[in-house]
Amino acid sequence: MSKNWMNSLSLSQRLYLPLVFFVVALFLVFQTLGSYKYIESEKQNLVNRINILATGIGTNLTAAIQFDDPLTANEILSAFCADPMITSVSVMRDAKTVFAKYQNQKATVSYANRVGEGDC
Repeated sequence: MSKNWMNSLSLSQRLYLPLVFFVVALFLVFQTLGSYKYIESEKQNLVNRINILATGIGTNLTAAIQFDDPLTANEILSAFCADPMITSVSVMRDAKTVFAKYQNQKATVSYANRVGEGDC
């Protein structure tokens, strides 16, 4: 059956078919590689943004920690709302006690819906 189907095609169609399959396969490979590189780049960008925010906020948290002021620490941690990708931050006193915490209230909403909302 498959031989009859292949024989019924013209010579140009027989030459064109493998070329189309090759181009489609090449397209899929490049799309997969591009998506993988994009995801890795976004992960690295998120880590860099978190490091920059954490360094600045950590410097401001020093006084609140020294004076044992969790209210001020919570206010300082609210600066993490500048990046909607950060969902939660906790400052721990010891292994079981939370000193201060920031929780993104819109963490369940998709990122596309939160862009530009300015919920800070």
